[in-house]
Amino acid sequence: MKKNIYLLILSLILAMLVGCGSKDATTGESKDAANNTEASKDSVTLALDADIATLDPTTSASMQDLRVFSNIYDTLLTKDESDNFVPALAESWDVSDDGLTYTFHLKKGVKFHNGEELKASDVVFTFNAAKASPYLEGQVIAVKDAEAVDDYTVQINMSYPYAPFLLSIHDTIYILNEKAVTEGGETYGENPVGTGPYKFVRHDVGEKVVLERFDDCYKGKAPIKNVEFKVITDSNTSLIALETGDVDFTYEIPMISAQSVKDNKDLEAHEYNSIQLSYVLMNTEKEPFNNKLLRQAINYAIDKDTIIQIAAEGMGNKTEGVLSKDIFGYSEDVKGYAYDAEKAKELLVQAGYPNGLEITFKTMDGTYKKAAELIQENLRAIGITVNIELEEKNSYIQDLVSGNYEVGNISVSVGKDADFYGLLFRTGEQANFSKYSNAKVDKLFEEARKSSDDVKRLENYKEVMQMVNDEGVIVPLYYPISICASKASLDVGTIDPQGYTHVFDMSWK
Repeated sequence: MKKNIYLLILSLILAMLVGCGSKDATTGESKDAANNTEASKDSVTLALDADIATLDPTTSASMQDLRVFSNIYDTLLTKDESDNFVPALAESWDVSDDGLTYTFHLKKGVKFHNGEELKASDVVFTFNAAKASPYLEGQVIAVKDAEAVDDYTVQINMSYPYAPFLLSIHDTIYILNEKAVTEGGETYGENPVGTGPYKFVRHDVGEKVVLERFDDCYKGKAPIKNVEFKVITDSNTSLIALETGDVDFTYEIPMISAQSVKDNKDLEAHEYNSIQLSYVLMNTEKEPFNNKLLRQAINYAIDKDTIIQIAAEGMGNKTEGVLSKDIFGYSEDVKGYAYDAEKAKELLVQAGYPNGLEITFKTMDGTYKKAAELIQENLRAIGITVNIELEEKNSYIQDLVSGNYEVGNISVSVGKDADFYGLLFRTGEQANFSKYSNAKVDKLFEEARKSSDDVKRLENYKEVMQMVNDEGVIVPLYYPISICASKASLDVGTIDPQGYTHVFDMSWK
């Protein structure tokens, strides 16, 4: 299977390094926090912790880009608050009995920002672009081809039944306008065209991205007209901007400031459970980590509770396994490792290291470094000397992909179905940093992927996740509890577990 996962990894991981905030509108006027004027009610500013790279969804999977372009584009279907699939650009869809054909019936009269009407040919163009994209090919890996039955009917033909297909496309495959992309060529990402509630106005590099309400949107007019995504690279600065009224919403605040935000009657804190797994990884191709007993010893030796309290400042849900309760495939029957230093010492002896050993732990700055230092103390207590090697983000990722490491820690979000976690554990996957290879694990993932029987799929995922635990491939630590903040007078709507919002759902109270 063709993969170019390295670039994708840049956006899937490092969740805990994200921080942002928000400011006022397209007019460039300052906003007085004490002056809740009609002008301010027609504008909202959200900050990004880094500038966008592109607004072409086929050439980026960056969270910063996504937070902007998810307001410009739409998908065929989406999910409601009860986690049910509901229509978006498709008013309905049918699935053949054999699971090999999905037929989408498009809403008529849907307009792109350039005035073009959405047609089936645009959807076919989008799926072809997704199949050719290193960022999106994994979401459409089972798609054989797409064809336009008529102007408003699209048939997606599958190479094999793929149970999580709707889940894989509902928030990743944004429908493009073929004419706009073709005419835009290599610079299309600088002037995007979608069907979403907001149209692109301008991008001031390093400063902000400005959007304006698209009044002809098929969803109707958004409550807020003007939107600015402002680049604020430091979460402390972003919080100050929120407090002074220079911004209206920030995706992340310093954890140490969470209580002060909750105590401020002019602000509102929004907590949500992230689906980004924080974990310790070991290179199973390298000695001594090709020794299962050693990996199990390390699992027992790590005190997850302390890591959550100190490194994550209490904002995390401890996990024994790879999956959280919010991911299809989770089973409470999957057992992990309780913190047990004495058991860890016993296993270390059984592994052949009665006198301990010395290892190198690569990591990055910030929360990762704090966690690594706590792990260093945990392992020292059982006889393992840990040398921490701090790396810059891009170098660290390259080392993980190439296998140039012994032990490290990371955070990954790959989706809401256990199938997507095959990227971390199937033989040969570039996101399989552990370099783990197990023919039975590969087979279980493959069987579940091609099954339309949810009961069977759950059985497979339960077995595969227990095997991964038993083998001690990684040390699952926790799923972060993320917190963002806004003006108390701003209704922010729903915050996705992957960390983005839809401005269409926002309104001033």
